[in-house]
Amino acid sequence: MDEPNNKRRRTNKVLIKQEPGSTSSTNPSPASLQQQQHHQDSESSARPERTETPIIPAGAPNNSRVRQRSNSTQSHGNNTTSISNPGNGNQSTTTTTTTTSPQNNNNINNNTQDYNNNSNLQQNANNANSQPHHHHQQQQQNSPQQQQEQQKQKQQEQQLQAQRDNIIRPLLRELRTGRTVDAAIKAIQRLYGALMNITTSTGKEADASVQMARCITQWNGCGAILMALKDWYLESTDFACKAVKVLVQITGAVPIAKQFIVELGGLRTLLKVSEGGLHAYSASKNNNNSNANAKGPTRVPLKLTVALEKKLSYQLQSNVVGLLHNLIGGVDYSIGKEVAAEECLDLVIDALKCWPDDKYTQKRGIRYLLKVGRMQDSQVTTMLQQKQVGILFVQALDRFRNISPGVKEMAQEALLWYATS
Repeated sequence: MDEPNNKRRRTNKVLIKQEPGSTSSTNPSPASLQQQQHHQDSESSARPERTETPIIPAGAPNNSRVRQRSNSTQSHGNNTTSISNPGNGNQSTTTTTTTTSPQNNNNINNNTQDYNNNSNLQQNANNANSQPHHHHQQQQQNSPQQQQEQQKQKQQEQQLQAQRDNIIRPLLRELRTGRTVDAAIKAIQRLYGALMNITTSTGKEADASVQMARCITQWNGCGAILMALKDWYLESTDFACKAVKVLVQITGAVPIAKQFIVELGGLRTLLKVSEGGLHAYSASKNNNNSNANAKGPTRVPLKLTVALEKKLSYQLQSNVVGLLHNLIGGVDYSIGKEVAAEECLDLVIDALKCWPDDKYTQKRGIRYLLKVGRMQDSQVTTMLQQKQVGILFVQALDRFRNISPGVKEMAQEALLWYATS
């Protein structure tokens, strides 16, 4: 035979242990070997396939390849010979010589390579997961700088708040304790200027105006202004006009100020101020010479011409309508019910009739009536229908159809509500 067969024959040699008295020879006959080989094949076919699972080292990935190997595959590298034992017919002595085949070597190499690759992937994943931790450490390192910036901003806000307090508190004190109408006019003008004429280096004038309005509300500025209105609205329509305008700006920036004004009886004061302005305008139209000694609501403020009184009366009425418009929005139902009282409705309706060409008055007056109608109060809805506010909506739509898109849209919305209510 050739040399490979000789190597295989040398590998398959089996030393047979002979018992005393045995007649078996050292070299079995070919017939005996053929019978033993047949017996081995029958046992291997009857034996179930065995699956070997390699032991996965600690830390290895879960997706390692599982190597399965059956006895039929192992038969290429394993040679088994069974020899009868004469001492016990039920027992047999089995001697196995295992030789690793090239296919098994390839499987082992492949599994080792897969494990190394998966280990590298796992290490890369761990490195990727560790990156946010380093980023978090970097944020913690930057936290002192952020704290310094926050402290700096806080100090700047405190300085600005102190400046606002130094401006607002003396003006409110002067409104409360002023003994002349001239002092009240100067104080309200300075207060209005502090609220409106704000310029900042950052260009955030709107935010600065809101902060100023909050400062006025914090120091009970609404109460001080209402008190001054009660004292001086008959003496000066100019003062009344500027005071109401300041209240309009405050209520537009600070919602809580609406509740303060209503709870402090501001609606009654507004009704008196508006009535005085209307009577003053009516008297100025009928009489070219004002009567300084006249008493009652027909009294015309001193030192004012007819044209100036008309202008101030218009400004006063429009600002009162704007203030009622602010008070009706975004408040509780109880406060809204007070703002929607019949006296307030009549005031707005009279202003719409008196100033039909004024865009500011028409837009805010119609919106006020629309908000009142949407309160879902049957009594208020009936009141609006009885006062025939739909005519005012139609007139505003016809007048501002090609002039002001804002008034046009508001009038259309009000007409739609009025038609479906």
